[in-house]
Amino acid sequence: QYQEDAFVWGKSLSPNAGNALLNITNFTPNQETRNMIFIMVAKGNVQNTSTDILTGTSQNNSWFFGWGADQRLQFGRIGNSSTYASLDVGAGLNGKWHVFTGIATQTGQNGGSLSLRIDGEVLGTTGTFTEELRHNDGMSINWKDIEIAELLIYRNQKSTHELDAIETYLIDKYNPDPEITNMKIISLRPIPSTSVYLNDSFTLPQTVYANMSNGTIQSAGVTWSTSIETDTPGLKTATATAVMDPTKTVTLSVYVMSVSYLKALDPITINHGDNYPLPNRITAVMTNGDEEKVDVRWSSKTNVLDVGTHTLTATFVGDNSKTVNLTVHVQQIAVTGVSLHENSMLLPKDSEAMLYASVAPSNASNRSLVWTSSDPTVATVDNDGKVKGVGEGTANITVKTVDGGFTDVSQITVFVSAISIQLNKSSTQLRINDQEQLTVIPNPEDAEINNVEWSSSNASVAEVDQTGKITAKSAGGTIITATVNTPGGILTATCQVNVSQVTVVDYKIVNYTRTGFIVYTLSADINIVLSDGTVHEHGRISGRGFFMSSYTTSVSGTALAESTGETVSYSISVTIP
Repeated sequence: QYQEDAFVWGKSLSPNAGNALLNITNFTPNQETRNMIFIMVAKGNVQNTSTDILTGTSQNNSWFFGWGADQRLQFGRIGNSSTYASLDVGAGLNGKWHVFTGIATQTGQNGGSLSLRIDGEVLGTTGTFTEELRHNDGMSINWKDIEIAELLIYRNQKSTHELDAIETYLIDKYNPDPEITNMKIISLRPIPSTSVYLNDSFTLPQTVYANMSNGTIQSAGVTWSTSIETDTPGLKTATATAVMDPTKTVTLSVYVMSVSYLKALDPITINHGDNYPLPNRITAVMTNGDEEKVDVRWSSKTNVLDVGTHTLTATFVGDNSKTVNLTVHVQQIAVTGVSLHENSMLLPKDSEAMLYASVAPSNASNRSLVWTSSDPTVATVDNDGKVKGVGEGTANITVKTVDGGFTDVSQITVFVSAISIQLNKSSTQLRINDQEQLTVIPNPEDAEINNVEWSSSNASVAEVDQTGKITAKSAGGTIITATVNTPGGILTATCQVNVSQVTVVDYKIVNYTRTGFIVYTLSADINIVLSDGTVHEHGRISGRGFFMSSYTTSVSGTALAESTGETVSYSISVTIP
């Protein structure tokens, strides 16, 4: 994994190979970095003054890793000692493998920190660094003084944990000395041939397997003689040359396939309404005679097929001229019955309601229905089962299936519903123990009124029974309410009832002056008028013979009875001798 993350990776670099960095893999040309980490596994026996071990050039500055004038190991920018990080490794490397790490951190446009590590130990001094590493700018190695086993250059900073893990792994790997350092490629192993579809993209690998001089099989970086073009069918080849040893080559064969024809498809039979997934890949015969599964698209413009026979066309996505037909037989599923969700319904006149029917089975092919009413003057029904109340009465709504003629019936009772109500009296005046009958008047007048509920807001003043009859109980006021529950909602009407208590006062006659014939001696004064006979002044009666007559008198003038809060008429009868 540490190799895959590297910007530049060199492996098994042999000494005395000249100024070339061999076996470079995993790099992206012309990608600059200001945050550079290089790790080199190397060994040497001498410590030469002012000898660069590894140098790299860039657009603005050249960088190096090597010996300085003071025989200290240095890392920095060429020609500017202030940008060095230096490391004192003593008398020399003594032919031992060491892991050298150079870290450049560019945090701003004008430079950053730079340090050196050897075998994971931070020994270098801090300098500044303003570098832009580009692979195409070039690198060189002085092979005379040092032998390099691996070289890694990273474009970005790594965490302390990641860097420690890489260094520890390399230290363990190269101690003791590995044989891999001086391995050579014996041969590149054959690459299995492959095939691609016409116009598909194909990428050649950057590494192939190689037989090494120590008997192992290793990955080797290669360059290719040509790319594989897939715009025409046929056999294409490309030759890979090992970067480490250009004399070692291997050839890759790629067959660019084209569809000769799509194989015939067997007809299918499905039930109407069933789901049948069409395959996205079907078998094709290729130009080389092989059979392959290829991607296709289907011609059907709808996902639902009616009862009958249909032809669908599959087209190879890579060539519209390659097609094959599929015959689909869709068979009908017969209806076995129908049922209504409501067997009966109460419906106010001029209102609407829905009847719902279930056809069995649920996946029947022909689910069409016919709706009829036994009496359209009472209720009508449309093609969707919507029922409307037309007039009072009862009608049967019938649903019938087109397939099979199965039926079901719902009885509809239509009634006239009141939209408002009022009472025959909005208010009334009663005396104690009086009774009065209230009645409910609906609007419209022909509306049915059932189950009227009567109530009194103060039953101690006046109570009402469930027929609407009021009985006055004591003086005061109360409200009588009639409540009717209709399909359209709850309707109410009220009557204000006032109950009074009458007190009779005593009277005396004042216009009858005959001595000894005072009828009443009472506290109140009244005048009397005889209703029959001849009445003279002072109420005297003229007639013949001796007799006694009784005459009914009536009160005239001021009212003669008192009650709480009102004035009433009052009649008395007196007997005149």
